[in-house]
Amino acid sequence: MPCIMRRVSGFRGLYRRRTPDAGHRTQDKDWRLETGDIKKNNMKDFENLNVWKESRQLVKDVYILMKNCKDYSLKDQIQRASVSVINNIAEGAESGSDMQHIRYLNISKASCAEVRSMFYLCEDIGACSPEEAKLFRDKTKIVITGIQKLINYLQSSNAKH
Repeated sequence: MPCIMRRVSGFRGLYRRRTPDAGHRTQDKDWRLETGDIKKNNMKDFENLNVWKESRQLVKDVYILMKNCKDYSLKDQIQRASVSVINNIAEGAESGSDMQHIRYLNISKASCAEVRSMFYLCEDIGACSPEEAKLFRDKTKIVITGIQKLINYLQSSNAKH
């Protein structure tokens, strides 16, 4: 019997599968709760989070853009900050508690703001075009919004318990 996909908590990418009976196993062999809450085990699969996927793409794009940058300290700092975004999302998911997860997500959000700030600098010193800088700043805003929605979800799930 097919599963019905429904959005959970308004966060793009966090879905639950609602099945006719609680004992029905989905095609991907993943168990979900009927109540709409995502099982904590699924939150640990950071690879399934859209925000992690978006930040992974951000890191890749930063590395490609900065590949030929001659300012090695700028290049190093912006690359390290972008890697911090993706790694803190992953670390938080594996941390073992929602409070730790939220702490890592806040660090990730701050690193993403650092990347956004650095793209103003890149634009100012000519390391990238104004259009590229704006594109990257917009990408960081999307990632920050996704991280905040995940934080809100974790906080609201804790308030229910």
